[in-house]
This record gives sequence, C-alpha cells and structure tokens, in this order.
Amino acid sequence: MKLALVAVHIKESTRAIPLGPAMLASALKKHLGNAIKTSIVNLYLHQSVDECVNLILEERPEYVGLSMYMWNRGKLLAVAAELKRHDPGIVVFAGGPEAGADMENIQRSQSLDFIIKGEGEDLTVAFFKALLEGRSIQETTACCGASALPDLDTLPSPYLDGTLDPSKYPGLLWELSRGCPFKCDFCYESRGNKGVRRFPMERIRAELKVFGRHDIEQIFILDPTFNCDRKRAAEILRLIKKNAPDIHYFIEIRSEFIDEEMARLFSSISCSLQIGMQSADPAVLANVNRSIKRSEFAKKVHLLNKAGVIFGFDLIIALPGDTLKGFCSSLDFAMSMEPNHIDIFVLSVLPGTPLADNAAKFGLEYMPENPYRVLSTPQFSAADIAEAERLSSAFDLFYNRGKAVPWFAMILKPLAMRPSEFFAAFAVWLASVPGAAGGDVIDLQRRFLIYIFMQRKLPQSWGEIASDIATYFGHTGRIIEDCDDFIEASNTAPYVLNPLSSFAEFSHNPLELAQHVFSGVGNFAELEKLLTAKRYSTLLFLDADNEIDIRFLSEEKIELLKQARNGLRKMPQDAALKRFVRTCIEDGILIDRSSEMQK
Repeated sequence: MKLALVAVHIKESTRAIPLGPAMLASALKKHLGNAIKTSIVNLYLHQSVDECVNLILEERPEYVGLSMYMWNRGKLLAVAAELKRHDPGIVVFAGGPEAGADMENIQRSQSLDFIIKGEGEDLTVAFFKALLEGRSIQETTACCGASALPDLDTLPSPYLDGTLDPSKYPGLLWELSRGCPFKCDFCYESRGNKGVRRFPMERIRAELKVFGRHDIEQIFILDPTFNCDRKRAAEILRLIKKNAPDIHYFIEIRSEFIDEEMARLFSSISCSLQIGMQSADPAVLANVNRSIKRSEFAKKVHLLNKAGVIFGFDLIIALPGDTLKGFCSSLDFAMSMEPNHIDIFVLSVLPGTPLADNAAKFGLEYMPENPYRVLSTPQFSAADIAEAERLSSAFDLFYNRGKAVPWFAMILKPLAMRPSEFFAAFAVWLASVPGAAGGDVIDLQRRFLIYIFMQRKLPQSWGEIASDIATYFGHTGRIIEDCDDFIEASNTAPYVLNPLSSFAEFSHNPLELAQHVFSGVGNFAELEKLLTAKRYSTLLFLDADNEIDIRFLSEEKIELLKQARNGLRKMPQDAALKRFVRTCIEDGILIDRSSEMQK
C-alpha cells in the first residue's frame, strides 16, 4: 500500500518542517514495517491547487493523508476535491487541529473519506492494520473514532529513526510534550484531556545529540509551558548546553515559573523566550480563563532582564470585555519591562474552543471561516480594532523590525509620552508620508524622531541627537545581524567593499555619542553639551576583531566606496585615492581579490 502524507506550510521558513506527517510515518514504520510505503509531500500556500495535486500524484499514492491547520484548510479541501476528480479511487483523509475541531463542517465538503480526530499516531496505525487484515474501508474507518491518547513513551522519534533528516533543514520543530495544565478559553490546548504528557528524557537526550551533529540554525520547541516543571526544564537546558549549544532555541514559557536559577539557565544558551501575556487587565483575562498579578509578573520578568535573556510578549486585540484604551494600557505595561519584541494580533475564535461556545454571551462578531478573527465586540468596535491594528503595525515597524530595544526608553523620556501614545503618533505620521510602506526602517525612524521632537516643542538639537541614536544602533545592529547570516558573495571584481558595512549620516560625532550613551549618559540636555554638532558622513564596518569600526570620510571617498559595493575593476588614477584604497584594503574595508584572479 502506498500512502502520501501531505503538509502545506504557510511559507518556506525554518519552521516549515513536516513534523506531524513524520510522526505518523514513524509510527507506521514501527508497527507495520514496510507493508505501508509512506512518503511525505511538502507543499506551500503560494502553490496552486493543480501544482499541489501534481506533486502528490507523482508519488502514485493509493491513500493520501492531509495535515490540516487553520491556515491551510481551504487549500487542502480544494486539493482533496481535485485528487478525487483525478482518481475517485484514492482514499483521502485528514487529521490535525482544524480537522478535529470542525469535523461537521469539513465533512460537508464531501472530498474526504474520513477524518482522524485527535492525536493520530495510534489511530492511523489501527486503520492501516485493519486494511492489511482484509477489512473494507467502511469497516476500517471505525478505527478512527474516539481512542485513548497514545502513550508518548512508545511513540518513535522521526529524528532518530531516519524519517526526518535534520541535515536537510536549517531549522527544526522539536516536540517535548502534549497538553497544557492551563485551560485558556481561546486556545486549542484547552480541549480534550486535562494535564500534560511528556516525552521521555531518554528520547530528548538522544535527539539533542543528533541535533548537535548537524548544522542547524534554529529549533522551535513545541511545549506551550516549557518551564512549568522547573526540574525537568532545568535538566533539558543543561542538556542543550552540553549537547547542542550552537543552535538558537525558541521557547514558550509561563512567567509564574521563572526564578533566578531558571533565568540563569536560559542565559547560558542561545534562546529567545515568548511569554503569553495577552492582556494586563485581570478582569479581561478572567473572561478567557486566565489571570495576571501585574507586580508579580513584572518581578519575574525582571529576572530575565537582569540575566540578559532575550524575551518577548504576546498581546491580543479585542479580547472579551477589553477596550481600545485597555489594549493601549496593556501595551504600555508590556513596554515598561523592555521586551525584545511584542507580537500583537487580533483575537481568533477557533472552532471547538470554549471561547467559541461563549462567543454569543460576550457579543463577539467574528468571521465564520479561517482566520475566524473577531470583527467587533460590544466594547471594541470595528473602528477601534482597525485603530489598534494601525498602532500594532506602527509598533512592529518602529520597535520590532527597527530593533529599537536598546534605546527606545531613552528617547521616550524627554518626549514625556506613553509608548502607546508614541506609536499612535507614528502611525498617523506614516499615513502622511508618501512611500513610507516600502521605506528603509532606519530612515523612517530618523525622520519621525526629528518630527516628533519638534511637535513636542523640544530643542531641534535633541531631535537630531535622537535621530543619531537611532542611526547608530540601527546600522550597527544591521551589520551584526548580517554577520550572523553572512554568506560571501561571488563578486569577481578585484576590489570589493566589505559586505558587513553600512553608510550613515550623523548630525553629531557618532564616536562621542556611543561613548557617552554606553557610559550611561541618557539626559539629552547633558548629551547636547558633550557632543560635537557637525554633519558627518561615515562608513561603519565589522573589522578583523569582529568589532564595529567607524570611519569619517569625504564625499569623494564615500562615492568611491559606494561604487565598490559592485566591485572596483581597477585602482583609481588619482594618487591620493589610490593610497586611500590601499589603506582600506589593509583595514578590511575593501576585500582584495586581485591576487586570486591572477592565479
């Protein structure tokens, strides 16, 4: 029997790993050996239905299993219908969170033979085992009804049995547990059996050793409350440091389980933490079966800041009982803890969740199909949601994408503005600037800072200092980020500009600015007295010691180096510029490939 297990990912990324289908394939391999010839088909939302169908049919399957999530439901139902049109004899079934949550509506499509509800490993094995025993399709589909949850100790690992080859992926999904001890009403995890089941430590240890032997950039840990069991979490963090320390890990945690030891262990590995705050209003959170004690929350998060751990928050727009003013207050509270990023999104009323059952009680108007997003509530009108989304987009551009973490609090102080007030003003300004949507983030930050300082009737020089701060941190951050992803370009010119470099204009001496800011001077009146006000054209670059160097250059030299981005074919004729090029080669500003070309 030939089975194709299909995953449709949102886009090509380090998270586009077919872990769900691979878990089914591993279970089938363990229990049924080679009796089921299983292949995994990776697809993406941007691909047409015809392209998806053709790629599936290339496997010549008799059975097709679809891994269905909220984002790919429509695509997969269309694919299923087209598969049936091509070959009515193909048996097509679906599993996954979306398939199990909204079975009745999905079955109306009549393009699926059956649906597997819940965790699919044991159910899929039971189905194909029954087929191999000679039972009909009608008889075997009975195996896919309600079933006891699989024992995680018995489930094989696709990373250990060869089903998934880690060397083929820059990033991986790593499942450590199933279930959640909390029952948030808006979450899929709130359905089904209570409690948490965890994969055995022997498996986790073995998988980490495999990961450590491959060139993997990132791992996304699938465990919604990683640190809920402090002892186990600490053991895993120590194993990570020992066996696979060069990988960056993305981890979801709960604030209430942070302590000094946990913060220290997080700081010992390369990781980014995500904390689901959702709202800072206890009354709003109570409507979705959550809670928060603001002072305790801030105290716990402070431990992460103190340890230098990267962390961010989730915030949700239009929770039951929330208002636009309340959302802004939650954003301000979140920003008071100086997170590295905040992910903001409109509430979705997912099928099968308690929130869907209570939607009418709360007066929630929402889309009946994917993405099930809330359109309005009695307290949060459609216009308010649109305003919150504009603010959210402005925040994401200025703070998240603009990497304003190190300096945002410094520029906010003289403005005497709340963060939400600042980002609302930025949103209004963006709407008035032609071409802002595709503009350079650093340039937009610079221009807005000069504008907002002027609007607040602050000295012009202060706005220019704020602009210089954004410029310095923006360009140095960009170079360091490019360094992490650096792949040497195949430019064949004899002299090429160091790709880890950036041109920047300043209104004050950037070396003085960096020195004073890093020494703790944050008062703008004091900075104004300490800085030399003058226009500076500079090149920032990563030197041989992996440190940021800054060179002050004339317009003529800047223009020459800008030409070198595409490569200089020969030395300049001018003697002074020729000496300059040679100095740039010695200092690592230019890469000399002339000797390589002569070989």
